[in-house]
Amino acid sequence: MKIAVIGAGNMGGALIKGWAKAAREGKAELQITLTAHTEATIKRFEAEYPELHTSLNNQEAVGDADVVVLAVKPWLIDSVIGEITPALSGKLLVSVAAKARNERIDVYAMPNIAAEYGQSMTFVEVAPRAEEVASLFALVGEV
Repeated sequence: MKIAVIGAGNMGGALIKGWAKAAREGKAELQITLTAHTEATIKRFEAEYPELHTSLNNQEAVGDADVVVLAVKPWLIDSVIGEITPALSGKLLVSVAAKARNERIDVYAMPNIAAEYGQSMTFVEVAPRAEEVASLFALVGEV
């Protein structure tokens, strides 16, 4: 599965690290692309997880992803969705931004930063593609 995580801050970073570790352990075949606001954040992830794909360009990162995870501040959700909409066709869009909702978001999930250690407790809203989202988040803890 190809995942694009938009935002590599606290929550996005924890998910990226947890999914990267799950892939390293052979729990799933994941190709992870992450975006960050700064080159310094990108370099930090590349040093620890050289298998990751990185970009400062959100639309480029979404390119061939199957799942796009929005892990940005809630007030940025609408502008980020506007930016990546041309590349979203056929992709599952998941938001982990607290209390942020947009009609384009397919599923809202609420994990915690223990995802980095595979110990998250994630709540997934009831939605048509919630099962897919639940199986992805199960790689980083309980759902």
